[in-house]
Amino acid sequence: MTHNALVAACEDELNVTMWIASKHGWFSLVKKDGGYHVRARAEEDLRLLQAAVGGNFAGLKIHLTPDADYCSRVFVPDEGSKEIIASIMATLGESVDYANFKSMIAASPEQRDKLHAYHAVWAQLDEYQSMKLHR
Repeated sequence: MTHNALVAACEDELNVTMWIASKHGWFSLVKKDGGYHVRARAEEDLRLLQAAVGGNFAGLKIHLTPDADYCSRVFVPDEGSKEIIASIMATLGESVDYANFKSMIAASPEQRDKLHAYHAVWAQLDEYQSMKLHR
């Protein structure tokens, strides 16, 4: 599927609240206050995402919010948000070029400092999965 086709498909189904772990960083995407908030624990993750997505998203300001739950965020106003959010999702989908996420993180100079956190998340969800399977 081409990037434009992915964008079109995402625009059709744009009702999102999610955490995203990607080669560009860890993100939280929520809809509130008249638009979408693309949030990150590290400002550099948002810079990497903006560079990867380009277009209108690259021109939006990164707001530093050190006292909030996420220290960095980009606000995407409702007007034009479908195209921007769909482009983000398409870019993230197209960036999957690895067979093992944690190995890719370990090899990434921009992301390897998060490897311990990703292992912790993986372990907690693995424990949850085991609990659900062995009821």
